[in-house]
Amino acid sequence: MIKRCSVKDCKDPYDAKGFCKMHYVRNKTYGTPVPIKQCFGCRKEFPWNKIAFMNRAYCDECENLIRKYWDWLPSRLQSIQSHGVTVIWFINTLINQDFSCAICGLQRKDRKKFRNLCIDHDHNCCPGAYGCEKCVRGLLCDFCNLLIGRYENNPRIFDSVSSYLKKEVMPNAFC
Repeated sequence: MIKRCSVKDCKDPYDAKGFCKMHYVRNKTYGTPVPIKQCFGCRKEFPWNKIAFMNRAYCDECENLIRKYWDWLPSRLQSIQSHGVTVIWFINTLINQDFSCAICGLQRKDRKKFRNLCIDHDHNCCPGAYGCEKCVRGLLCDFCNLLIGRYENNPRIFDSVSSYLKKEVMPNAFC
């Protein structure tokens, strides 16, 4: 009969000192086989009793959410984290925005083409390509993100564009 790990609900075979290899290493590193960790997604504390998901400690709820919406996430998750927000914030914002751009409402049906959704942030708070959790506003398509980024410091330009588009078309004298 194979000896099993002494940690509750762990079915892995015994390796050393009554623990499987994972729990043995955690016991050696953290002083307990089931350390209390902060979820990388929601930042709640939970007993870390399983293998790390994507090299991070996620609670079951966050891990399931990430797996469910995996195809909607950017290919580089660092782009989300560099704005000071979590993957769970990104997924919840996607859901709240009905999987569409916050400005134009463009909704892509094909998830693979949706990867170019951008995290918009206030450049007055954080100049440059990345923001912080205080200045992140929402998710925009590439076009709207470029538009906002170009004219963010001069919001009156939007009023000018709006009034210009409402003008009547001038007859062409050469027709």
